[in-house]
Amino acid sequence: MPEEVFSVDRRVAFIYETETAVTFVGEGVQSIAEWDATEDRRIVGLHLLAQGFERLLKVTKALIQLEEDGTLPSSKQLRSLYGHVLSGLLDDVLAACRRDETFTARPTIRCDIEFLASDELWRAMLDVLSELGSGGRYHDLDTMLDGNARSESPLDLWEIIEMDICKADPKWLALMESDPAAFSRQWYPALSAIQTETLQRAARAITRMWTLGPAQENGRTMTGTISRYLYLMDDQLKTPSAS
Repeated sequence: MPEEVFSVDRRVAFIYETETAVTFVGEGVQSIAEWDATEDRRIVGLHLLAQGFERLLKVTKALIQLEEDGTLPSSKQLRSLYGHVLSGLLDDVLAACRRDETFTARPTIRCDIEFLASDELWRAMLDVLSELGSGGRYHDLDTMLDGNARSESPLDLWEIIEMDICKADPKWLALMESDPAAFSRQWYPALSAIQTETLQRAARAITRMWTLGPAQENGRTMTGTISRYLYLMDDQLKTPSAS
C-alpha cells in the first residue's frame, strides 16, 4: 500500500474493518441457517448480514479505487454515492471487475460475476439487506414508539423470499398440506442449505476480487482474514463456514 495513502493507523483500521465484515457475514449466515421455526432470532442475523455485506462491499470498492487511481474514497463520498443501497454498490464493483480482462478470463470468475449480477435469490436477499440498512433496521422501534413504521419489516420481506423458495418446488407445498410434521422436519434443513449456499457463494465471489481481481494489490494482504470464504469449495457452501 502506498505509504502516502495508508498510515499505520489507517492500515490497522483496514485490518479491523475486514475482520468485522467477515465476522458479521459469518455470524449472520449462522443465525439464518440455525432457524428451525422455534424461537425466531432471524432479525439479528439480518442485521449482521446487512452490516457485513455493506462493509465488505465498501472496502472492496475502496480497494479497487486505490488500485485504479491511487486514492481512497472518503466516507462522505461513499455515503453520498450509495447510502445503504447495496445493489448499486455491488453493480459498480462488478463494472470494475469486468474491466479487468485478466480477471474475467477465468471461467470460474465469469460464473461469479454472473451470479452476483443476476441470481434472483441473491439479488432479492440483497434488496432486503439494503432496505434494512436504509431504514428498516428501525421498524420495530418506530412501531413501538409511533404505532407504525416508515419502512417495511425486513423480517416480513425475508419471509416472502422464503415462501418464494418454497413455492418454487411443488413438493414442499404438497408435503405441507399432506404431512405438516414431515414438512417441518424436512423443510427447514432444506431452506437452511439454500440460503447458506447463496449467501456464502456471494461472499466467496466478493473475496476472490481481493486475491485475483481488481482489488488484489492490497486485498492479498488480507488473505488470512478472508480465507473463511475465499477457499470454500462448492460442496461446502451449504454448511455455514467455521471462523
